[in-house]
Amino acid sequence: GAAAVAGMEFKQDDKFDVEVVGFGCPPVLSKELSESTKDYITTVIGDADVIPRMSAETIGNLMLNLMEYDWTPKARRDIEDALQEVKKTMGFLIQDDNVESVMKIVDKAVEKYVKPGMLKSGNSSDKRLETILYPPGSCVHFYRDGVSISGSYVPCDFFNEIDVSRTMVNDHLISHGYRRIFLELERSVRNDDHFSFDDIPK
Repeated sequence: GAAAVAGMEFKQDDKFDVEVVGFGCPPVLSKELSESTKDYITTVIGDADVIPRMSAETIGNLMLNLMEYDWTPKARRDIEDALQEVKKTMGFLIQDDNVESVMKIVDKAVEKYVKPGMLKSGNSSDKRLETILYPPGSCVHFYRDGVSISGSYVPCDFFNEIDVSRTMVNDHLISHGYRRIFLELERSVRNDDHFSFDDIPK
């Protein structure tokens, strides 16, 4: 982000030939400003990297989404599955009618204590904040396609919401994110599954 802003400053001086490449840059520019820098700023974004998507608006929208999400059916299923496992391994302690009794208690507790605190769809929470900041310049998005790594140029507003994923933090890191992406790309291009960056002569 800082390099992009510095690049914009230097670009105003004809003495400098400016080209900026950033990895996982945060959203620091409006859509219009971001598009105006495409000829000299490139932002590389790895898969679900959370940083290029993280602004006050996207965090607020994510919180509303999480508060509206009804996780209780999955929690109920997990509790029932756990009870069935206990019944399988220690049937002398718990019987079918015990499982049913416990699940009735769980259902009552969820209705009384959990559901009232959850936001309901259809109320004012359905309104989401408009994203106003985006990653700078031309955005190149590398992503896992199920087989390997693919990449494409995408508009900056492609990153207008947080992509909730188990890799959203790791994708921003060098060792677990960008290094792995480029290692996979190099192996694919070289057709060598054993290629390592250590193989490149210094």
